[in-house]
Amino acid sequence: RDIHMVAMVNIAPPGVPVAEKYDLKGSSAGRSATAEERQTKKEGVLLKDLDWDRPMMLSSATEEFVVKQAAADCDWLKGHSIIDYSLLVLIVRQPPNAPPVAASALVGYSEKSRAPTSEQYLLGIIDILQEYNWFKLVEHKVKSFAWHEDDVSCMDPERYRLRFQTMVMRVASGYTRIVGYAST
Repeated sequence: RDIHMVAMVNIAPPGVPVAEKYDLKGSSAGRSATAEERQTKKEGVLLKDLDWDRPMMLSSATEEFVVKQAAADCDWLKGHSIIDYSLLVLIVRQPPNAPPVAASALVGYSEKSRAPTSEQYLLGIIDILQEYNWFKLVEHKVKSFAWHEDDVSCMDPERYRLRFQTMVMRVASGYTRIVGYAST
């Protein structure tokens, strides 16, 4: 059996103080940090979809760029029958007008005041990149007994792509609630 590896660059340069970290899939089943995780990792806890309760402040042009790039990446992943990817969002707080912490950093922007904010965002699509196969189909069916089928992370590549892109659009557009539409 062939095993394929993908090496990815760390999206946060060494020494950059990350204030918040999110692993977002667009699903809600089991997608929050546990109380134990929050207590044992007081700083640096990895938050998930149901923990997202904040707006991301991006300019209209940056929002459009993020949504288009995610769509192109998702189309490629779907074309290769890949699922289980996440959007990693790292939030760095800097003084307003501070230079970007990395070349890829997206600087927060307030449309209302037309000025940069103190937040910078580092984004990347990450995770195990599972191929959707018979085992994943069975996993989806089994988990759908406990949760609504749209809330389960594992689903066919087309539905996964659509749900993920909807979540990215909501994050980039400043929504404070990005999942839970099926079960609420």
